[in-house]
Amino acid sequence: MIPELCLGTAQFGLPYGVTNLNGQVPESEVRSILTLAAQAGITRLDTAQAYGTAEEVVGRCIRSSSNYRLISKLSAHTSQETWEVDFQASLKRLSVDRLDGFLLHSSSDLRGSSGEKLLNWLEGLRGRGLVDRIGISIYESKELEGLPLDRLQMIQLPLSIYDQRLLNDGTVDFLYSLEKFLSVKKTKEVSWNELKPMVISHLNDYFEKNNEPILKNKQKTAINVDNNDETINKIIEVLDTKIRPAVARDGGDIKFKSFEDGVVKVELQGSCSGCPSSLMTLKQGVQNLLKHYVKEVNSVEAI
Repeated sequence: MIPELCLGTAQFGLPYGVTNLNGQVPESEVRSILTLAAQAGITRLDTAQAYGTAEEVVGRCIRSSSNYRLISKLSAHTSQETWEVDFQASLKRLSVDRLDGFLLHSSSDLRGSSGEKLLNWLEGLRGRGLVDRIGISIYESKELEGLPLDRLQMIQLPLSIYDQRLLNDGTVDFLYSLEKFLSVKKTKEVSWNELKPMVISHLNDYFEKNNEPILKNKQKTAINVDNNDETINKIIEVLDTKIRPAVARDGGDIKFKSFEDGVVKVELQGSCSGCPSSLMTLKQGVQNLLKHYVKEVNSVEAI
């Protein structure tokens, strides 16, 4: 389900924001916000240990639901002795036993004397099944310099209508270029929840035996059209570089099929093909991105 919106929760625990005149959001209003967000298909929440009481508030409000995917952050410059204690405290406050993502609130922590130990500990959380992805939160592109980005799965950065610095300076495109993903095609009889652990297990077994990766020419979107069409080439480039990597994070894939009279037809594969919100994803995500980058596109349809 991509591009996917994530709801920030700083104001759930703090009177956060330079233009915030109303203070911290009351818990009753938080519940209403989360209900509206879920109805719109937004079930990923971003919080942090540094957001006051946000973790506790979120934990109380979602306690009876297993539909939310949560991201939290380790407070900046935390002592090595308390990493594990602080992480377990976040799980308890959020009323969950695992997180979708766990980030460092300060990327500079990876450059300190304990940086390698910190990264190893974060990777250990993944190995123990407590976290799906680890990463960092940044405010400036220079914070990425010298970091082991190949060992991180999440980068949080500021990007809005008013703040497009990291879009304009190429940082966003650079991060997209780092995407590594594997597309797996399955039959309808097998669920992705059953298949994903099996695929990961086979891959881990393969590489733990020090086998070399099987490399072939990089797969591009399969098409049955004239590649000389400039507009079609633009569409395929956007799909391959900006959309397919993101879709792949949730076990899906998207293939270009045709373009005619302003209408792009695509095929949703993998988890996307059976996702109830795939139509919303198509219209709000894929269509908007293609219309933004390729002016000849008017709409997108799945076949």
